[in-house]
Amino acid sequence: MIKIPTRFISTSRYLAAAVEKAALSALRKKTGYSFKSCRKALEKYENNIEKAEVWLREEAKMEEWAKAAKINDMTAAKGLIGVNYLPEKSVGVIVELKCEADSVDKTMEFQTLATSIAALTSKMVLQSYIRPDNALSKVGLL
Repeated sequence: MIKIPTRFISTSRYLAAAVEKAALSALRKKTGYSFKSCRKALEKYENNIEKAEVWLREEAKMEEWAKAAKINDMTAAKGLIGVNYLPEKSVGVIVELKCEADSVDKTMEFQTLATSIAALTSKMVLQSYIRPDNALSKVGLL
């Protein structure tokens, strides 16, 4: 008995409804959901944006996408300012380090991080990685 090598090719990709780019773009802008999710919804409802949007919202409720999106929109409003000044070299550095929760900025690790970043930045200035004459222009202060 001779074995003949076989190869199977899925045709589902080729038979799926073609998603219109304009509909995909409009649905993504309207809902804010991922490209993959919007594409899946449009394929399922044959480019009908209204039905796809309803389906996406139901899926979001089931899978809690809205909660994940809300977490992504959180702002870092709390934080510390780290300062390092070397009077003998006339170099001073101020670093703002932000976090989301006020309990974080009270920890010793966060305070040490802010001070360490400021100290490291002043050392970089002294070693000319950041030149004092153009450092302010790089951050838009001059």
